[in-house]
Amino acid sequence: MKFGQNLWRMLPSGVPQLREQLARRPWRLEVEHRQALEVRLGMSTAQLLPFLSSRLGDGDVAVGLAKSGRTFLGPALELGDRKLEATQTLVAQMFVAGEVLEAFSCSTPPVGASRQLLRQLWNFQELRWFGGNAHSFDGLLRPDDQLLVDVIGAGQG
Repeated sequence: MKFGQNLWRMLPSGVPQLREQLARRPWRLEVEHRQALEVRLGMSTAQLLPFLSSRLGDGDVAVGLAKSGRTFLGPALELGDRKLEATQTLVAQMFVAGEVLEAFSCSTPPVGASRQLLRQLWNFQELRWFGGNAHSFDGLLRPDDQLLVDVIGAGQG
């Protein structure tokens, strides 16, 4: 998988036990490993997320920061005739781990199913997005977007 190859190639030396941790959980960085990468690369968290998302895979990777401080990697996945977008994979990874998404980066604004999935998160209005030329979701939603809660509450679901 190209995502895994790019990840292993870009790892700097000098981050203790990072390779071992990624061998066990390749799509998750523990807090201490993220912090060590930031120090080693001379970056803040806000700089590291776009750095990782722009250098992993073929530009179709989302990188998210959980409220716990863990970092999750979400590559787009080809599943036969279906495809999970990077943001969808990221949210699924975090959901399975019982985490809450706080901030994320991807090369283009989430659209379509990814945007709708993000909108279902209880903390959507608080999410920070690092990608493109903006750092917020202003203007990303259309007035006709509906929350799943709105549909169920209206007896439509």
